[in-house]
Amino acid sequence: MRNLRFGFFENSGLPVESRILIFYSFETEDRLARSGILHYLIPERRFVGPRHTADLTSAALEFLNASGRLPAWDGDAGAGAAAPSTPARRPPAET
Repeated sequence: MRNLRFGFFENSGLPVESRILIFYSFETEDRLARSGILHYLIPERRFVGPRHTADLTSAALEFLNASGRLPAWDGDAGAGAAAPSTPARRPPAET
């Protein structure tokens, strides 16, 4: 992937507490343009939808962490620390 770029899709009509939509675009090694939208579910702490490469989802997770858009869960090493292609652990229930 070359020239990888991310951006947020704002005002999608979906509750911002539950989902983040991210545009991505890049160029393949064969100079083919690729773009799409990644859906990140905040409560589940994972990407959903069509499968994407681990490189793309890892880079998108780094983008989310750097943007400050992910909430920090108590006891975590960092927000969004779970692998993007697997379900993450949920935050502890409040007592």
